[in-house]
Amino acid sequence: MTLYGVCEKCGEPVRSPQQPAFPITGWEVLRDGGGANAIRNRERIPGRVRHVTCLPDPNEAQESLL
Repeated sequence: MTLYGVCEKCGEPVRSPQQPAFPITGWEVLRDGGGANAIRNRERIPGRVRHVTCLPDPNEAQESLL
């Protein structure tokens, strides 16, 4: 099993086969024809990971920034 790190939300280890989620930085390029926008110069923010199940609900208010 691969250890991705400790989930910053629940404090439990994030290991395969669990799906990890990593915050990123980059530039969002809007698409003309709809669909997902492209992210250029995508880079993971080091040392941060969460379980996919520990991500904020996209239908709720945004979490405060760390």
